[in-house]
Amino acid sequence: MPRKKEERSTIAGERLKIAKDIIGKSYEDLIDERWQKIVQVYDPKNIREWTKNGVPLNRIKSIAEYFGIFAYQLSDDKITPLNFMKLIELGQENLKILIIKLPVILMNHL
Repeated sequence: MPRKKEERSTIAGERLKIAKDIIGKSYEDLIDERWQKIVQVYDPKNIREWTKNGVPLNRIKSIAEYFGIFAYQLSDDKITPLNFMKLIELGQENLKILIIKLPVILMNHL
C-alpha cells in the first residue's frame, strides 16, 4: 500500500531540519547561491515553515539534490534517523570531492 503524500512531506520537513543542522547553517545561511540555483526558494520563512508543516512534494527532489542525496532518502520512513544523518554527511563529502575534482576533470577533457 503506497504511503500518503502528507507522510512523505512531513518526514521530508523533519529531515530538512536535521540536514540543515548537520551542515551547520542557519535558515538564512542555507539560502546560498547553490540553494537558490537548485531549489529556487529565496525566503527563509518558507524553509522554517517546511520544517514544521512538511516540504511541498514538488520541492523534495531539489532539496535532496542540494544536500547530495536522492529524493527518496529525504522522505522514506524506512531510513532510520541515524542512517539519514550518515547519508547527509556522506552526501556533503561527495559534494566537496566533486567541487574539488570537477575543474581537473573538465581540464583533462578539453
